[in-house]
Amino acid sequence: MDIEEYVRRLEAAKVAAEGRLGFEIPGEVAAEVLEYSIHKCEVIGKDDDYLPVLFESELWDYYSGLHLQALR
Repeated sequence: MDIEEYVRRLEAAKVAAEGRLGFEIPGEVAAEVLEYSIHKCEVIGKDDDYLPVLFESELWDYYSGLHLQALR
């Protein structure tokens, strides 16, 4: 997969997470979560094809965690 396709898949993952959450995710947060997702892929031994799936999931988890903390 070329770099443009890879970037497109990561952007699509962010858009999908925004659709599920109902709001736009700031670029700074997305960058932080992407760094975490890259690290997590390395730790669990997944290849680059898994990163967009994990990135979307981690964006959801990030905001779900914030929501749960706010409820405490």
